[in-house]
Amino acid sequence: MKNSLTVHAYGDKLRKLQSFKPSLINRKLFSEYDDVSIINRGECFIWAYSACVIFKSIELWYNNNHAFVKYRGKFYDSERLKGVSDWRELPATEGGGLAFRTSIAFFKQSWYLNTIQFDTSWKKIESTARKIIRHEQAYL
Repeated sequence: MKNSLTVHAYGDKLRKLQSFKPSLINRKLFSEYDDVSIINRGECFIWAYSACVIFKSIELWYNNNHAFVKYRGKFYDSERLKGVSDWRELPATEGGGLAFRTSIAFFKQSWYLNTIQFDTSWKKIESTARKIIRHEQAYL
């Protein structure tokens, strides 16, 4: 379940960003939303997967209602950018049963139908994530 330090895709070799900045995902991928809780009504899988692709040391987690990430002992989603110590403190997890850490492969399989519902694909999400990495690395 280790998170690779480098993103390999389409011949690119990009180093993941070292410092986790969850607000970057909201700002770059969901800037059209004034209310970020909307992300957690179906697009949380994009938020969580993007975090995993963009940043180093991110763990993917989910329950039946919600996809989110864990970083350095705290859980994050689009609404909890400072992180919480218990995943049950994430509002969108309510009523979704137990949460589990997952591999990227299993996450993609579990959330595949959502990619269809939101007219996206894992490749599109990865491509957008690579653009964010390139942009951010240009300012390092």
